[in-house]
Amino acid sequence: MRNYFASLAAGEKRGFGHSVVRLLLWPLALLFVLASSLRNFCYDIGMLRSSDAPRPVASVGNISSGGTGKTPLVLELVLHLKKLGLQPVVLARGYGSDAELNDEAAELQGKGVKVVCDPDRHAASLEHEDDADCFVLDDGFQHRKLARAFDIVVVDATRPPWNDAPLPVGLLREGTGSLERADALVVTRCDRVEDIGAIVQRLGELSGNKPVFTSVSEARGLYVPAQDRTLSPGELAGKNVAAFCGIGNPSQFFDTLEALGANLLKNRVFPDHHRFSPREEAELKEWMTGDDAEFVITTAKDAARTVAFDRLEKYAILHVSGNTHRCEELLRMMLSAMEIR
Repeated sequence: MRNYFASLAAGEKRGFGHSVVRLLLWPLALLFVLASSLRNFCYDIGMLRSSDAPRPVASVGNISSGGTGKTPLVLELVLHLKKLGLQPVVLARGYGSDAELNDEAAELQGKGVKVVCDPDRHAASLEHEDDADCFVLDDGFQHRKLARAFDIVVVDATRPPWNDAPLPVGLLREGTGSLERADALVVTRCDRVEDIGAIVQRLGELSGNKPVFTSVSEARGLYVPAQDRTLSPGELAGKNVAAFCGIGNPSQFFDTLEALGANLLKNRVFPDHHRFSPREEAELKEWMTGDDAEFVITTAKDAARTVAFDRLEKYAILHVSGNTHRCEELLRMMLSAMEIR
């Protein structure tokens, strides 16, 4: 059921019956918009207050649910900060009310980034004050409880927000008017659309002429755990592969594999953040071995949830990183707002 509504919101379910379901969901969507707008209004007028962290904070977030390419940008910025000799700590929400690492946090931690998961990110900042020169708030645009010096909003070029609807009819957490709260915007997956200039211009207008940066996702390597080796993405050209994932925007992952020249024989999609049961793991292992695929590939985000497959010869993990145009300029703006010299 959860998978159905996620697909419905993403626009992947078409036809008369699904259109009727969307129509029935509009009252809930309008209530969601009202609640979100009221909450933001209370923060804007000071009825609700943001708490200051003991170190400067920058936030990377979005106004829509689903995958926008936010995690590669967080990683890119954090690695730049570390190159400058700083000690950034990423503050993430975790799962539900628990401080368990979520998929994005596990992926970042696997790249050597210190990540703290806690639903109360202000409390987490106080607890880890001595570990950090600054904090990067992951998925923090709606987390207004914690004050920040710089707000970056990530927008997927293939899913511009003006073509979307509020949850649960669409994927929007907030309307486009909230983009005026951003200090900068980063448009991801720019290589997947034809007229990126029009998207950048529209975002500039909606945000009150805030700076808009562009970014592309680049495949960095295909890691095969059973062999403990990494292949170059180019080695996928001409290979028969299968793929599975449980992420917010699965079509982007499959498109990436095909853009690398792989012949995608089959794929399976699971809900975002899906936790595999032992029965599902057994079924998936059987699915992996049932054809002529040379590799069965998943994402780095899914890898933390699929360690049971690490010994399978075909199992491989595609690593992707962000490449933001004028990233140094974005970094200078962020450091200036955080008053870090």
